[in-house]
Amino acid sequence: MAVFMTEALKAIQEVLDNQGLNYQFDEDKNVFSLSFSLKKTKLRSVQILMRVVASKKNPDECLRINSHAFVGITADEESMNEVAEFLHRANYGLIFGCFELDYDDGDIRYRMACNCVDSLPGYDALEDLLYLPISMVERYGNGLLAVSMGVLSAEEAIKRIEGE
Repeated sequence: MAVFMTEALKAIQEVLDNQGLNYQFDEDKNVFSLSFSLKKTKLRSVQILMRVVASKKNPDECLRINSHAFVGITADEESMNEVAEFLHRANYGLIFGCFELDYDDGDIRYRMACNCVDSLPGYDALEDLLYLPISMVERYGNGLLAVSMGVLSAEEAIKRIEGE
């Protein structure tokens, strides 16, 4: 049974509205955009984009929902390799989602996705797409800053975060 775009969009909107969140919606791109203040890291905020991806064969059918958390800092050329190592070390063992680094511009984000080919994800799964990326940025944010500024090595930062 196919999931239709309107169903997926309505389900995300319901979660966001039930949480009392302010968001923007880009109808042309099927993207919900939100900003969250962070409290557990020196990073001040995170931008969340939730995008409903349509099938190329049938634009009315939903394939998946993508969620990206943009951390608001970039890795410069000098710190790129150490930041990449940090993100790989952070990713190891994560069950849902992963950090990504764009080697072209140094952009860093946390990515998750949920398959919608045969069924619409439940309310809890949609909340996870919203809140898990935020919690990962909060958990690893200070380490990411320290590594990008050359204060700690990737290995040192991960050991501090993960309590080894």
